[in-house]
Amino acid sequence: MVKRRVNVKKHVYTMLITVSIFTVGFFVGYLVTREVVSTSLERMEAVRLKIMGGLLQPELTTCMLNITRLNEERYWIGKQVEMLEREYGKNNRDVILLKENYMLLVISHFTAVEKWKEECGGNFTVVLFFYSNVENREECENQGIVLDAIHRENSDVLIFSIDTGIENPAIKSLIEMYKVRRVPSVVIEGKLYEGFLDKQRLEDIIGV
Repeated sequence: MVKRRVNVKKHVYTMLITVSIFTVGFFVGYLVTREVVSTSLERMEAVRLKIMGGLLQPELTTCMLNITRLNEERYWIGKQVEMLEREYGKNNRDVILLKENYMLLVISHFTAVEKWKEECGGNFTVVLFFYSNVENREECENQGIVLDAIHRENSDVLIFSIDTGIENPAIKSLIEMYKVRRVPSVVIEGKLYEGFLDKQRLEDIIGV
């Protein structure tokens, strides 16, 4: 029987190439994540400054806020967060940092819209959506899909999604204010609705 000579160098080179490809791929992925997070944080800060400027100024400035444009910016950032959660996991350190900042932006925008409606007579319908990535996860995801569909069809319906799993005093205050006891829950024009609501039910409540 002829013994096959194992080309050790060939196997070592193959292994090194494989490891190198994996390492480079991981590093590139890491850089892409950091780049997307950095870009999203920059846009988030720009939107936040516009919102805070409107909140801290007299009525005239508040009414000059382009609520629709700010909502489009916030919506784009939210989709970036969702994309990163899917690609790199909800426990990724950079993703968590972005998510925490995004939640503060959502709350700031919600506060600005409430003030805008009160002082400027806006006709937007405000929906707060409380969800979790852990508790009742499937129901929460389905509720989010339904709300997204309603917003796409009705741009004057503004959805503010709140992750109850984020440890933040502002989120805790909202949960206590509206007496949210389970997820998913939605608050429509100040009234709490607990549990999953299908599209028809939500449209009936909102009046679209």
